[in-house]
Amino acid sequence: MLKFINDNDFLLVDKYKQNDDGSVGWSFKDGDTTHSGFLREGMTRVDGEDTVDIWSKFQTQLSKGKITVEGDTDEEIASREIELFKASRQSQLDAAIVTTSTGKNFDANEKSILRLHNAVTYIKEHSVESIPWSTADVGSGVMVECTAAEIIEAHKLAVENMTDIWSK
Repeated sequence: MLKFINDNDFLLVDKYKQNDDGSVGWSFKDGDTTHSGFLREGMTRVDGEDTVDIWSKFQTQLSKGKITVEGDTDEEIASREIELFKASRQSQLDAAIVTTSTGKNFDANEKSILRLHNAVTYIKEHSVESIPWSTADVGSGVMVECTAAEIIEAHKLAVENMTDIWSK
């Protein structure tokens, strides 16, 4: 079993890979058995009466070019960055609220935009002056009377907000 006390132990490892938390994972195949673990800053081991700074020894082997650490490929990094960007953008949209000129707050997520669009269509087809709506500033399910102009403005603002979020 590798103890990483002597320099040779570091050289026996088949693969080192950088982890997101700064530690370095390692694997070593010994016949049919694979051993694995991780190294991290501050890691030490007692050898008799001496304390060996394993992380420091690892860093020395690395700086001398005797071992190499694999990182994520450029494709893996780019893919993760894209996913984080998409998740952040979606989170912004999911939490979006717009405020009309009359001061009423409307949810502006994708589902709310669709509902506002349906309400705008209904208002225009039936020449409705007002419509009950559950605005973002009242409890869920509590209906507030909104004018047709407020619904139309809320829809317009919500779409503009979505466009702004998606174009960043």
